Amino acid sequence: MEDFKFIGKDKVPIVAKINTLDEFKRFVFSYSYKFDEETPDEFKQIPLASDSSTNYARYYRGHSHVDYRLQSTLERYLEKFGKQIDIEKDYERLQEKYLEHCKRILLNQSIDGYILLPSNLKDDDIWAFAQHYQLKTPLLDWTKSFFVALYFAFESQEENQYRVIYELNEFFNVGKKLIIEPEIKIGNRINAQKGVFTKLSSIELEDIATMNTNFGDGYVFHRLSKTLISSKLRKDVLAYLASINIDASTIYPDLLGKIKLCEIGIDNAIAAINLEYEDKEEY
Repeated sequence: MEDFKFIGKDKVPIVAKINTLDEFKRFVFSYSYKFDEETPDEFKQIPLASDSSTNYARYYRGHSHVDYRLQSTLERYLEKFGKQIDIEKDYERLQEKYLEHCKRILLNQSIDGYILLPSNLKDDDIWAFAQHYQLKTPLLDWTKSFFVALYFAFESQEENQYRVIYELNEFFNVGKKLIIEPEIKIGNRINAQKGVFTKLSSIELEDIATMNTNFGDGYVFHRLSKTLISSKLRKDVLAYLASINIDASTIYPDLLGKIKLCEIGIDNAIAAINLEYEDKEEY
């Protein structure tokens, strides 16, 4: 039997592998949400619950491809430099120098007649603000909502076998605050996405993935784990999310959301054209 304990380019353990719609329905049982008249019938048997149904914090991240690692945009960029930078050894020093450079450019600068960022802003808030505007930063986006992570995992149309949901548990937080919640108001998007950040390298996150607790009887408490969900379920997953009001318009409550809704028209047009060909073949 194939060992699915580790799949992909990281060392984060896999706790579930979902291949069928029935398996997906059982999987979302513990994450179930409120339903309405638009909810597909096959999901209505799942009990009501909410994102806050647990008594401890869990954070989620969705990847559209199993080979993507838990890397910030800065870390991914640094890989291009190869041996010029040792991420494990010099990552924090590089961040310090990079942040000082960014501060000189961003703090107390007037743009269109107003101050962009005040000089007393905390470092993590500077990173969060800059990340919102596509700067490469050491921050990695997470969400408090399992359903938002599920949307990000299945948002794009890609030809690959699995999508990935990472789950990070607050119990890994031993003596050090690792979850970052910006104090600065950045925009509606981070609120809609229930967004938080970590400022850890992929190496540090993989170290956390080894900090599991075995309670016996086959039960292991994972600080960091991942679930694989078949890409073939994309249509069903997005239909389920839309039924609980999670789509591009709610995830991106700005112009970007409208643009992404427009792009869905590409998928719809392809489906309509294929349907037209099928109808012609029947005659």
